[in-house]
Order: sequence, then C-alpha cells, then structure tokens
Amino acid sequence: MKKNYFYGIFCRYFMQHFVVVTKKKIAHYFNRLNTDYVLDFCTSTGLQLALLKKQNIKCVGFDLNNNLLRYNTTYMPGLQFVCADASKVPFKNGSFQGISFAFALHDKNKQLRDAMICEAKRLLAPGGKIIAADFVVPWNLCSRTAYLLTFFIELCSGHFTLGIGFIKEGGLHALLQKHGLTILQQHPIYWRNSAFIIAEVTDDATGNVTEK
Repeated sequence: MKKNYFYGIFCRYFMQHFVVVTKKKIAHYFNRLNTDYVLDFCTSTGLQLALLKKQNIKCVGFDLNNNLLRYNTTYMPGLQFVCADASKVPFKNGSFQGISFAFALHDKNKQLRDAMICEAKRLLAPGGKIIAADFVVPWNLCSRTAYLLTFFIELCSGHFTLGIGFIKEGGLHALLQKHGLTILQQHPIYWRNSAFIIAEVTDDATGNVTEK
C-alpha cells in the first residue's frame, strides 16, 4: 500500500511533467511526418490523443480499462476511444499511417510485448512509422545514474520485475530490432535512461518474431 501511495505521489508531481513533454514530442513528429491517422497503444488518460488532435491529426486510442475509457469519453468529447486487448487490436491490416507507444511496453510481460509489436506491424500501412518512447540499456555515466532512479520508480510501481526485466532484455532498441524494425531516428530522454525512437518496418511485415 505504501509503495503504491508513494509511487502515485511521485508520478503526479514529478514524472507527469516528463510524460507530457514526451507525448508532445510524439505529436510534433507525427505532424512533421505528415501522418494522417495514428493509433495510440494503451492510451490510458487520452492525453496523447488530445495532443495529436491539436496537430489536426486523425487519431484513435485503445486501452483495456473500460472504466477509464468511459471517463475519457465523458470529459474528452471529440476523441475516439476503443476498449481492446493490446494483443488483438480490432482494426484491419494497414489501417494506420502512424502508431505510438508512450511508455506502454516496459510494464508488460515478454509475450505481450512481442504480441503488441506484431500487432503494430500488422496495423501499419506501407511507409508508416512507429514512434515509441521507453527505457533503454544504460550506456554512460548519466544513464547509469538515471537507472538508479528508474530502479526506485519500478520498485514502487507494482511492476518492478517487468520493468527491470525489459531493460535487462535490451530495452526498447532490442525489442524493435527483434521484430524487424529499422530505427530511423533516436533521441535520448530522461537523463539518457530512456529513448524516443522513430522506426519503420523493413522485413516482410507479417508480424513474425525474429529470434536472435
């Protein structure tokens, strides 16, 4: 109980600022890429959709928490929300020019993360882009120091094993490359313990996992 309480306070008064900045960056880059239609995975509060809408980008977000989506629909009119499982998204192949993941991967188990990227590949139209932000493997003094903060955050979050396991498996870079995605741009964020990555599909786009 105490862990969840302190985690909630920390997220509300500290992490929320960085999450907003990251989601603004995602919306900004989709606008620069002239993206017409974006799907936001695990949309949660719907903030990403609101920021995309400000850029005049058509968008839809999904989440498994139906109560949260009802709240969003009531207080965020004009935005489209769908209740769905991230491993079985109810849209046709190639429906979207852009797909976003804003810290939506590290707190899932390995099987679900793989399924989510497979679904993203299936849903992405030819030439479309995936923009993702999440944890990466520490690689210098700054990122290693920030990793200690990440360790504390994950310890209090309730998904400690998943978050730290994600980093140990290679973080965001390894996950995207494992699924045949080519990284076009990457920008370190959060004191370099996370990255903002733009990627595209370069294999047969079937969604099959390539094991290394």
